[in-house]
Formats: sequence, C-alpha cells, structure tokens
Amino acid sequence: MSLVEYGEKYYREGGYNCAESVLHAANEYYGLGLHEHDMRCMAGFGGGMFVGSVCGALVGAQAALSAMIIEVKAHDQMEEIRPASQRLHRNFR
Repeated sequence: MSLVEYGEKYYREGGYNCAESVLHAANEYYGLGLHEHDMRCMAGFGGGMFVGSVCGALVGAQAALSAMIIEVKAHDQMEEIRPASQRLHRNFR
C-alpha cells in the first residue's frame, strides 16, 4: 500500500481529519513508532486549525517529518530540519 493509500484509509474509513490522517499514514508507512496519544495531538490542526488558516494535511506532514528527523529538539538539528521543512512546503505549494 502506498503512503497516499494509507492516508485515504485513515481519512475515508477511519474518520480522522486531514492532519490526523497524514500523521497516522506516515506512522504506519514509515514505522515511526508514534503512539495513539501522539496522534491525538493532531486533532486541533484539521480543517486549517478549524479556522482555515493552515492546511491540516501540511501540518500533519510537518509533524511526520519532524518525527523522522528530530531526536530530542529542533534546535539541536536545525541543519537537517530547516531544509527538509523548506522542501516540504515548497513541494506542497
């Protein structure tokens, strides 16, 4: 199953919002080892934080990218997370 198919599974069949679906999909596809509690942290980011300001799918992808790169905190790995985040946002647009 592709990453997109995992995302669609969580969104269409699981009833998760876009941010939750993307992080669930990435967790399963990449084996990130995130727990259900971690996933609940994404709830408020769906629907552009419920005010339409930032795409929930992009926020979910950023969360997954952070989980893939950051070992403890972002400031310790800025040389890795910054360019990866910039690529993600550029490709998303």
